[in-house]
Amino acid sequence: MNTTESHAPITDLVTLAYRGAKAVQTGFRAPTDDWQPMLLFTTAEGRQHVIAAPHTDHQKQATADAISALLKRSHAVEALWLSSAWEVVPKATDTDLSDIRPARDPRRRETLVLVHVGTDFAAVHRAPIERHSGCGPTLGELAESDCYIDGLMSTALRRGIG
Repeated sequence: MNTTESHAPITDLVTLAYRGAKAVQTGFRAPTDDWQPMLLFTTAEGRQHVIAAPHTDHQKQATADAISALLKRSHAVEALWLSSAWEVVPKATDTDLSDIRPARDPRRRETLVLVHVGTDFAAVHRAPIERHSGCGPTLGELAESDCYIDGLMSTALRRGIG
């Protein structure tokens, strides 16, 4: 499932997540306000679930393990992880990608990332986050990204669906 090909159409779950994130931003007042990580999933019976997920540096593995177990127990057929993240697009001259630390890199940009996994696809959708002085952040347009999908949460989603 880790591929750069076009993965999946914008489904109801992706639309639900993005619309929800846009609704959340209407309550933002401070430039530092942010989106809480969320897990959204659809069961084999077609029921959709939305769960706010605790997610700190010290809880990442525990959160991932809990997500996999919950998705398996719920017989999920589609899942989505939503969180904000720093992103850096490497230059061709970057020789050692392991040296790039997105949170510290001056080329960084902030995005809302939607990692979307189903039984036969995996995709990443992104919306740029724009920070404003004196008011809350806003989201740009959502677009699918053709990137290699790999990481703790995408693996947790695949394990839970698979």
